[in-house]
Amino acid sequence: MAPRQPGVALSRSAQPVAPPDTAASPAGANVQWSDRPGAGRTPKTSEDLPMFIRSCLAAGLLACALSAQATTIALPADGTWQGFDVSDAIGPGDGLGWIDINGEALSFSVNVAQGFVGRLTVVDTVFSGDVFSVSANGMLLGSTSPAVSSYVANRVVTDPALALANDDYSRGVFELPAGSYTVTGRLVASAVDELNAPINATSGVLSLTVSAVPEASTVAMFIAGLGLLAGMAPLLRRRAL
Repeated sequence: MAPRQPGVALSRSAQPVAPPDTAASPAGANVQWSDRPGAGRTPKTSEDLPMFIRSCLAAGLLACALSAQATTIALPADGTWQGFDVSDAIGPGDGLGWIDINGEALSFSVNVAQGFVGRLTVVDTVFSGDVFSVSANGMLLGSTSPAVSSYVANRVVTDPALALANDDYSRGVFELPAGSYTVTGRLVASAVDELNAPINATSGVLSLTVSAVPEASTVAMFIAGLGLLAGMAPLLRRRAL
């Protein structure tokens, strides 16, 4: 089996592809990628096992389910890229939500101070063709842009800046007013394979920047200045004649 690209987990439906020749990411890209384990094993029936063993197996599965945890990462407001993954092979539930390196549900905590507005940028990476929905505190902010699938062509981009500059890759920018948020995401459209089947395994990044909101007095002075210019326009036209 050919080695997989960093940051890509094989989905139940995805077939491995030969690694593409890609240029090294530019220095300074502040994103770490991880190679996933292979697709999860399909559980076999245990009907032929003794009742005691089946009971122990059920108890073990219940304990694993109860111990499953979600991961929350604080997203700094300095534009640093933070990575996330999606894999329907190892992710919880339907496997389409954002996950961390361990396959646990992943969210990001965001804090925007009073007097500032946040700008949340989300970009697809690795294979293009994936689209994400983004939510804050359980409320949908929107979805990233449509994208062109590059899986069959075997084109891979792992550097966020390069992906952001490539229109084939989905991206979205969402504004957040002052407040505290828990940001989550889901894969709503996937890159497809040779049979046009969704891969449902990808990686992406997001970042946060903030800017100051103009004070009310500054806005009022700006509006007054526009009104003054509008009032002077007829006079200026008469002088020109």
